[in-house]
Amino acid sequence: MAIPTVTGLATISIPTDTGLATISISTDTGPNTVTVSTVSNQTTSIMGTADCPITITALTVTGPTTILLGTVIRSKASSIDESTIEYQQSAWERFKKNINCQLNNVNTSNLSLIIRELFHNNIIRSCGLFAHRIIRVQIASPFYTPVYAALVSVINTMLSKIGELTAKYLISSFRRTYQENDKTNCLATTTFIGHFVNQNILHNMLALGMLVFLLENPTDNSVELEIEFLKMCGKKLSQVSPHGLDSVFSTLKKLLHQSTLNKHTQFMIEALFAIGKDQFKANPIIQLGLALVDENVQFTHMMTLDDLCESGPMFNIFQYDDQYEENEKEYEKIRRKILVHSSHDKEGNEKKEEQGSDIA
Repeated sequence: MAIPTVTGLATISIPTDTGLATISISTDTGPNTVTVSTVSNQTTSIMGTADCPITITALTVTGPTTILLGTVIRSKASSIDESTIEYQQSAWERFKKNINCQLNNVNTSNLSLIIRELFHNNIIRSCGLFAHRIIRVQIASPFYTPVYAALVSVINTMLSKIGELTAKYLISSFRRTYQENDKTNCLATTTFIGHFVNQNILHNMLALGMLVFLLENPTDNSVELEIEFLKMCGKKLSQVSPHGLDSVFSTLKKLLHQSTLNKHTQFMIEALFAIGKDQFKANPIIQLGLALVDENVQFTHMMTLDDLCESGPMFNIFQYDDQYEENEKEYEKIRRKILVHSSHDKEGNEKKEEQGSDIA
């Protein structure tokens, strides 16, 4: 059987045959081997960090089979001098490429896997890259906003500084797009903030502050943003701040009769009243399968629209680190603790599910 060789993320189709199949990814340094015990007329996904040659050996291959090659395991040659600016710039570019790849491919079914793979990068060092990129990806693919919010929610419980930085960039993005009258991007960002509130990454006081802000000088665009934001987090606010939500609806009721708003906007307000009367049943706080964090252990950030959201060092650009090796070793300790902790949580959840099924 021919051995296909590729670089980076690729899809390899093994022809109809039986026996050993070896697939090599040609990359930078050092060998790794991953064994797939049985592959038979199915698709096997392998994820990780492909910055070294990887050999995947299928012990049993029967029929046409597709193996999706992604990232697997890292291996570093001992001769590499990590103190050089060239090495660190190269590593930074790998961080950027890996983060982009993982965020572009995340969905509900692979969310847990992608989160684990993100931690194979030094996500503390590349926190600015992560924060900027996930906001850009969300604007480009707003349909997956609940998934992106769930991803940030998990990372925020483990490394709250990254959740805080992402939230700050997100609020800054909202303010900028609103001032520029960039309706499309502002709507996407507003939706993302709503899901941050639902996931308890941001406190509900920010949501109420946004609702008041959008109605200070109401226009058709600002009222439309208000309505979409309420659809996202109205159910959450009805539970944690019912009086605040009632006040917002009272203001909208007054606006409904103002001639300054066009008929379409007035119709949207009436439709929102119907949604609220139905207790936002069509708009759950968190979608099924995306409640990955117990709200009692979530770290919720108290922020307002008036906070200075882009102060501090620029984390989204390359910076030389004269203690690179020491910081990488320290991150490796943090990463191992996080992955061990998440594995224990997963086992605990599985036991709870088994106990629940036994009772049923």
